[in-house]
Amino acid sequence: MSANIEQTASLYKWLFQLPTMKKLLIFSLGASLIIGVIIRIIVYLPLPLISNILMGIIEGASILFIPTILSTLVTHPLMKGNRSVWDRRRLIALSFLCILFLGIAYIIGAILFRLTDISIIVSVAFIFGVSFIFMLRLLVLHAMTEFSIFRSLAAAFSQPVFCVIAFLLFEVFLSFPNPRMVETAIMFAITSTVFGVAAVVYLWLVNRPILKGLGVRGLKFFYGFLLDWIENKSVLMEENFDKIGETTSLPVLTLLFKDSEALSSVLVVPNIHPGPFKTVGSSEMPYIIAKEIEKKTGAVASVAHGPSTHGQNLVSAKEIEKVLRTVEVSLGQTNFVSEASQFVRYEKDEVKMGCQIFGDLALLVATLAPISFDDITPDLGEQVREAAISEGVKDAFLIDAHNCGGETVEPVSSNTEIAKKMIYAARMAVKKAKSKMSTKFKVYAVQSASSPSDKWMSMGPTGTTVYAVEVEGQKAAYIVIDGNNMVPGLREKILEVVKKTGVDEAEVMTSDTHIVNAVSLNPRGYNPVGQVGDHKKLINNITKMVKEALVKVQPVKVAYSIKNAEKIKIVGEKQMETLATQILKSVSTAKKSLSIIISAALLNIILQFLLFVL
Repeated sequence: MSANIEQTASLYKWLFQLPTMKKLLIFSLGASLIIGVIIRIIVYLPLPLISNILMGIIEGASILFIPTILSTLVTHPLMKGNRSVWDRRRLIALSFLCILFLGIAYIIGAILFRLTDISIIVSVAFIFGVSFIFMLRLLVLHAMTEFSIFRSLAAAFSQPVFCVIAFLLFEVFLSFPNPRMVETAIMFAITSTVFGVAAVVYLWLVNRPILKGLGVRGLKFFYGFLLDWIENKSVLMEENFDKIGETTSLPVLTLLFKDSEALSSVLVVPNIHPGPFKTVGSSEMPYIIAKEIEKKTGAVASVAHGPSTHGQNLVSAKEIEKVLRTVEVSLGQTNFVSEASQFVRYEKDEVKMGCQIFGDLALLVATLAPISFDDITPDLGEQVREAAISEGVKDAFLIDAHNCGGETVEPVSSNTEIAKKMIYAARMAVKKAKSKMSTKFKVYAVQSASSPSDKWMSMGPTGTTVYAVEVEGQKAAYIVIDGNNMVPGLREKILEVVKKTGVDEAEVMTSDTHIVNAVSLNPRGYNPVGQVGDHKKLINNITKMVKEALVKVQPVKVAYSIKNAEKIKIVGEKQMETLATQILKSVSTAKKSLSIIISAALLNIILQFLLFVL
C-alpha cells in the first residue's frame, strides 16, 4: 500500500497559492489591454500606431476585462454555499486564466487574417477561444463544487457569453464594416456544444475509477480534499471516508507516572494512525489527547506513534472522542507500583530496539534510523508484542519511533527479513531488561509547546516532550516530538548532543501527527521534522529540556493500562489501498482522456472552417 500512498501524496505538488485580489485584477486588466493592442496592431496594421493602441485599449477593456468583472459578479452567487471554495478572488483567478487562453486564440486568428486576408477568420478564432474557455470553466467549476452539472453549466457560461456579446457589439459599432452577427452566434452555439459534451464525458471518465471501486464520486474526494486544504472544512472529506470505512476496536496504551502528590506525567500510545491530513480524521488526535489529559489531571502528556498505517486512520474527528473515553478510563488506574528496569537497547543489523520495563509492562521502542522507514504495520506490532511476552513479562507494547523519513519510505511489514529481526530484537531486549530491574526509580517530564507557525516546520501544537527516567544511577531520556517523521541524520545529531548532558541512553520519536500535512507545497505535502528550520535551535531546545528534566527527577510510581478503543470507525486497510489505487487510476485516466479535449478542439476547427471559412 505504501507505494500507492506515497504516489498519492506526491500530488500535493500541484497545489499552489493565489495572488491577492488586487494583483489578480491588475494582471487581468494588463493582460486584456495588451491582447487588445496586439490584435489592433496586427489586424489594422496600416493605421497609425497611436490610433491602434488607443483602439486596442478600448477593445481589450470591452471584450476581455469588463466581461471578466461581470462574469465574477454573476458567477459568485451561483457558486456560493457553506461548502464552497469559490470566493470572488478565486473566480477572478479562473477568469484571468481564461483571458490568457482566449487571448492566445484571438491573436492566432489575427495572424491568420493577415496571412490569408479572410476577415471572418478573426471571428472564428475568437469564438473558438471563447468556447474553449467555456469548457475549461466547466471542468474546473464542476470538479471543485458539490453542485449539479446544470448549476456548473450556468456558471461556466457567464464569462464566454459576456465576451461574445461584447465582441458582437464591438464589431457592430467600432470594428468591421460588415459584422456577421448570425454566423458568429451559430459558430458559438456549435463550438460550445462540442466542447461542453467533451467536458461532460471527460468528467465522467475521471469520476469512474473511484465510483466503481468504492461507490463514491472521485471528484467528490478531490473536492473534499480541496475544501479542507483551502477552507479548513473537513466535513465533506470525512463524509467520504465514513461511507467507505469499517468499524473495529484498536488497543491504546496509557502509561502513568505518579509522584507523592498526584499524577505527574502520562504517555499514550494508540495503535491508531493520526491521519490523513490537517483536521481530517484522526490527524489532530495526538494534540487532542495530550491537551485533554493535561486539562483533566494537570499532568504533562504526549502521544507516541503505535503500530498503525493509513488504514487505521479514523474516518472523522468525532471518532477521537471514543479514543478519549478509553484514555479517560485508563487515567483512573490505581495499581501503581515502584518497579522498573534500566533502559536497554538491542541491535540486530539495521533494527534498533529499546526496552524499559515499568511494573509488568515491557515498553519497546523500535527504529531503523539512519535507514528511512515509515509505519510499522499493526500485525507486526502484535507479533513483536507476543515475542516480548514470551520472555516472561505480563504485558508489552511497541512504540514506532517514526524518526527517519527520507525521500522514499516504506512501511515495516510482517513476513519480511526486517520483521524477523525486529521480533528477535524485541525478545533479546526484554531478556536484557529483566536482568536490570529495580524497586526504585525517578521520573520527570518537561514539555515545550509549539507556536502555530511551527506547523510549516512539521511541528504540531504539542511541541516537544522529554521524559527523564533514572534507575539505579542510569539516566535515560524519551524525547517525543509532535511531528511527522524526521529527516535522516537528525536523530543521531540530537542523541549525540543530548548524551553530553549526562544521559546514558535516549531515543527520539515523533507522534506522526498529520495535522502538519497538506500545509506545505513541497512534493510530499509536508515537512518532516528538520526539513526546514534551524537544527541547532531545535537541538538546543531539546538539550535544555533534558537538563531541566534530569535535575528535577523525583521518585514515582507507575501504572499502565492497555484498553481497546471500542467501535471506532476507521478507513480500513483494504479501502485505503483501493482508494489510493483508484486515485492514481483517476489521475492516469485524466491524462489519457485529454485526447477527448484534443479531439473536440480539432472537430471544432474543422467544423468552423467547413461552415464559415471555406
